[in-house]
Amino acid sequence: MPIVASGELRDEPWLRHRAIDRLSIALITGTTDFNRGEIEKWKGPQWKEIGLNARTWTLNMGHTLPPAAGIVEAVKWLDESKEKRAALAKKYPATRIPNASVAYREDAAKALFEEGKQKLQSKTTLFAGLMLLKGTMDRWPDVKAGRDARKLLEEYETKKEKPWEEDDIAEQIKYMIAEARSLSDYVLLGIPPNSQYAKQRPGMAKSAIELWNKVVVVAPGSEAAKDGKKRIAELEKILEKK
Repeated sequence: MPIVASGELRDEPWLRHRAIDRLSIALITGTTDFNRGEIEKWKGPQWKEIGLNARTWTLNMGHTLPPAAGIVEAVKWLDESKEKRAALAKKYPATRIPNASVAYREDAAKALFEEGKQKLQSKTTLFAGLMLLKGTMDRWPDVKAGRDARKLLEEYETKKEKPWEEDDIAEQIKYMIAEARSLSDYVLLGIPPNSQYAKQRPGMAKSAIELWNKVVVVAPGSEAAKDGKKRIAELEKILEKK
C-alpha cells in the first residue's frame, strides 16, 4: 500500500508511523525550477518536522531531470539508512516484503497484527500498536487477523484508562503545526513572481489561516499558537490584495 502518493502523505496514522520509522526521502529541485519553493519551503520542511528522514538538494538546473552526479549523491545518502532498515525488518518483519516471495493477504495481515500486539506491550509504543491494529482491521477486514484486530481494539475501547488518547491528540497537533508552518512559508516566501501558482496563493493562504486558527484553539498559549497569530496577520494581507 503506498505511503506517499502525489507528494502527499497518506492520512492513516499507521502508514505515517511506517513512513517515519522506515523511509528516507530524497528531494531534488533546481535553482530555477518553478517547483523549488514547494520543495524547499513546503514539503521538505513539513516532512522533516513530523519526523521523516527527508533531505533536500537544490542543484543548478531548472525543471528537469537531475544530473547524474546529483542522483548519485542522493542515492548514496539514501543508502546510509540501509542498516537501520534491515534492523527494523528483523525486529518487525511486517515492515518489508520478504525477498523472492509473494505477500499473500492472510500472511501480510497476520504479520501486521502480530507487530501491533508486540507494540502494545510498551507504554511508549502503545498508541502505535493500536494504530497498526486499526490498519490491519481496515486493510484486511475479511481475514482472520483483521477480525482479531477488531476484537482486540474493541477490548481496548472498554478500558477505563485510555492513555493513548493523549498521544493521538498530540500527534494530530504536531502534524497540524507542521503543515500550517510549512504551507505558510510556501505562500509567503516560496512562490516566485509571475509563477503559474500565483493564482492559487489566496486559496493556500486561506487554508494556512484555517490551520493556524485550529492550532490556536487546540494549543492556546503554546509557542506554536503565538507564531500562528503572527503568521495569520501576514497571510490575511494576501487575502486583502485578492
